[in-house]
Amino acid sequence: MDHVRRKYKTLNNPSSENAKDGARLGRIVIELFADTVPRTAENFRCLCTGERGIGTRSGIPLHFKGTTFDDIAPDFTIYGGINPARNRALMDSIYGGPFEDENHERSHDRPGIVSMANGGPNTNGAYFFILLEERPSWSVKLWKDWIW
Repeated sequence: MDHVRRKYKTLNNPSSENAKDGARLGRIVIELFADTVPRTAENFRCLCTGERGIGTRSGIPLHFKGTTFDDIAPDFTIYGGINPARNRALMDSIYGGPFEDENHERSHDRPGIVSMANGGPNTNGAYFFILLEERPSWSVKLWKDWIW
């Protein structure tokens, strides 16, 4: 674990302490690819810090604090963040609502990749997933036919 701390301690990558029923489960560190998806990375970073205050569309804090991993599909994905499936008005971001897709070249080629979960093209907000197994054939069009 020390090698991870050394690698990331000076970077501006978000991290989260996680617990269940008061028992510490550990820390998650997420590397942001600001060089290839700058708007997505900045949105995610700000949602981790809560520095942007209240969402203009949703009226709720733009912060992952207190949110849960609400959908876990073993050997597939873990979903977290602010789930717009409960209320379309929750589809918010630091940009005042859903924002456009970015780089289409990143691959879901290994476990641990984090991507924005969305309801179709250009509907990124504050809901994300962590990949648990590689899906190299996935593209950013992944959720094209999935409607909330």
